[in-house]
Amino acid sequence: MQYLKDSSVVRIPAYVKIFYTKRFELHRTDSTCNPYYAYVIILMAGLDSIKRKIDSNKEGYGSYDFNRFDLSDGDKKIKQLSRSLDEALGAGHNLLTVDSVFTERLIEIWIKNKRADAEGYNQLPHPVEFEMYYEL
Repeated sequence: MQYLKDSSVVRIPAYVKIFYTKRFELHRTDSTCNPYYAYVIILMAGLDSIKRKIDSNKEGYGSYDFNRFDLSDGDKKIKQLSRSLDEALGAGHNLLTVDSVFTERLIEIWIKNKRADAEGYNQLPHPVEFEMYYEL
């Protein structure tokens, strides 16, 4: 499967050599996300990291020139992003209220709705459970 071979979220193609033709590619947005919110939040995070001079290498998020799926389980070189909706909802959201781009009230309502979505989703059996136990 091709999507497993490229594990980057944001990628700057190395084959582009002329500085004014460089670009970035955005990967890994969930197809169920609100694209208007998602792209604004990604841009805000990028601008915040530039403003605060955050070095993603020192923070453990990359830039790396290898496929993280080729790493052994014991290699903790790369920090993981949230693996579930529940985990992501527990992350801080201070960045979102900068310059009043999103209001606290909007964020509260959105998180409440997403927690309800996650609760419903978490109660559904996983397809592997059907495969393993349905015939019993």
